Amino acid sequence: MSLIELKNYLRQQKQVTLTDLANHFDTELDTMRALLAHWQNKGKVVQIHHHNGCGKGCGGCCQQEIEIVRWQEKPDSAAEFPVVFKTNH
Repeated sequence: MSLIELKNYLRQQKQVTLTDLANHFDTELDTMRALLAHWQNKGKVVQIHHHNGCGKGCGGCCQQEIEIVRWQEKPDSAAEFPVVFKTNH
């Protein structure tokens, strides 16, 4: 698998879990994370960590973290330039 193949797949899928991505390319999760770092550094890939649970927040159920990989053609300007509110004291 090349970086171009990864790019093309992500552009086609738009959003996919890291596990599904690694399974598609038959590679280890850590290897996929390393390859994704190239596109993250260019602002083309965003990784979202989502906690999958029942939603009650008690911690009684198994809360699994899911890594979601999202391709974006243009970097999210809000992510690059956070808004800071100043208060007058």
